[in-house]
Amino acid sequence: MMSNPANSKQTAPDPYIVRRFVASDAESFYDAVSDSIDALAYWLPWCKPDYSIREARAWMEFAS
Repeated sequence: MMSNPANSKQTAPDPYIVRRFVASDAESFYDAVSDSIDALAYWLPWCKPDYSIREARAWMEFAS
């Protein structure tokens, strides 16, 4: 019988943390998006060259 991966208790290595966004993540999120616009824009319609820190902050408010 195969195990269900959704029930797995595996954890990521110490340097990785999975958590919800918080408002203070906006600047880091913006920097990551800005650095990756060329790769992301094809897949994510909201990711455009004029993506702004204001939009990142709005997303953090919505997602947190």
